Amino acid sequence: MQPQNLVFVTGASRGLGLALAENVPWERTRVVGFGRSPEPAFHARLPGVELEYVWANLASSDGVDVVAQAMDTALKSFTGQRIMLFNNAGTLRPIGPAHRVDAEAYDAALILGALTPIRIGQRFLQAVAGREDVQSWLVNISSGAASSPYAGWSAYCAGKAALDQWTRCVALELARLPCATRAYSIAPGVLDTAMQMSIRATPASDFPNVERFKELHSQGQLTAPADAAKRMYRFLLLPSGQPSVVDLRDFSAL
Repeated sequence: MQPQNLVFVTGASRGLGLALAENVPWERTRVVGFGRSPEPAFHARLPGVELEYVWANLASSDGVDVVAQAMDTALKSFTGQRIMLFNNAGTLRPIGPAHRVDAEAYDAALILGALTPIRIGQRFLQAVAGREDVQSWLVNISSGAASSPYAGWSAYCAGKAALDQWTRCVALELARLPCATRAYSIAPGVLDTAMQMSIRATPASDFPNVERFKELHSQGQLTAPADAAKRMYRFLLLPSGQPSVVDLRDFSAL
């Protein structure tokens, strides 16, 4: 039976990316996940959800081409109702003062945080252009760090800020077109993931705000990735007219 929904997820091997893949709210859904970790054990919440995993190094231009080619191939044969892209892949590394961190790692973080999702997003928009009979969503995963600066996170904060502003521009462009594509940049809140464990293990000399994140963990204020994924899908299915850049914590009723 042909899938009625097609969902692309970068960084799909763990954390929020895996949760987005496992918690799609529709049966008859094909999920294509991308990442550079081993293929994850996948447990879909609903029957009729199929996951394909494609290895791609998204910190390189070659990785962008891998994702774009997979999207083009999947879209050529797709005749269903909904198409979604979640630009979720990212990294906090390197953490530390900009003048002291490794330059190569810094470049890779900026590429993965800003250039890669923007290029993948552009290729997605090109692929769905003209498909007015299909609903499509371009979803960039943002962070409170896009608007709140943190010492030690300069590459991460800069990447998320750039992604937010790009999304605002794209949303304005889409609003002028007779298409059914929406673009959002969504901050999911502070999630209970391996990234948070890495943050809590960072010395204060590299990340002065580390105690705040330790307190969030000790006070049970971290959100499970699955809960964030379910709320994100509920947000995306709200009527049109929502802001293009949002924080899920502002939508407590979802």
